[in-house]
Amino acid sequence: MLDFGEIGKSLHEISKTYQISCLAVIDEVENALGSALTRVYGYDVDVQITGNGTPDLRIVGYKGTREGCTISRIYPETLNKNTVRFLRRRLAMRLNERAVLEEFFTLAPLQCHVYEGKIYKPPFPGKELYVDVTHYDRYFGIKSSAAAVCKFIEQPSSERGRYRLGDILMFYVMRVRAVLVNGYPRLEIYVSRSSKSLVDRLIKKYIADKTGNPAVGDIKCIKRVASAYSRVVSTVRIDPEILDRVSKEVNEVIRVEVVNV
Repeated sequence: MLDFGEIGKSLHEISKTYQISCLAVIDEVENALGSALTRVYGYDVDVQITGNGTPDLRIVGYKGTREGCTISRIYPETLNKNTVRFLRRRLAMRLNERAVLEEFFTLAPLQCHVYEGKIYKPPFPGKELYVDVTHYDRYFGIKSSAAAVCKFIEQPSSERGRYRLGDILMFYVMRVRAVLVNGYPRLEIYVSRSSKSLVDRLIKKYIADKTGNPAVGDIKCIKRVASAYSRVVSTVRIDPEILDRVSKEVNEVIRVEVVNV
């Protein structure tokens, strides 16, 4: 955690540990330490990390009196061990919250889309699946993955008990949310193999993959009996090869009704 004596080195280490930028780390260090020290001393304490070369931790207290405001410099080396432990706990909590928030904003756009997922934990019948969802980072365009859960109810009956470690399948991302678990924030991603949306989203994805352009017209799965059949209503004709590909992926018959609007 934070080394007050080597603040520059600490910032880079924290950035790597929590997978957030150094600017975000500086923001959290200044705010977390400032609010924590204000609580410790009972008056306003401002914390700033200054310096373009070797960063310096500058802590200044502002104590109001009848005569005005007394400004005093607080040096990190004068903080006792209990205070340092308290500051590190508060900072760790804030950094963890920031890391989850940054991850949420990165992964939230995955909702309502389909992605390839790899089962990374041995599956047990009647239990949820643990899946690594592969996606491309929207900021850097690099291939990445995120841990997700496919609940038992979201698994088609014909597939239950047949999943194997390392299986690669297509999943529909139902929900991405930040939650508190035992007082600590974490990110949860839920995916499905039985959702109706898996079918129409796969059709649209495979059209885009084949043509290089987004699918045109309205394509909607209006009924699905997972592992048996899906009924799709579309305003455009769908390539039979794409329907065959989707059918094999979900292991069911795809019935398409083309309507005029």
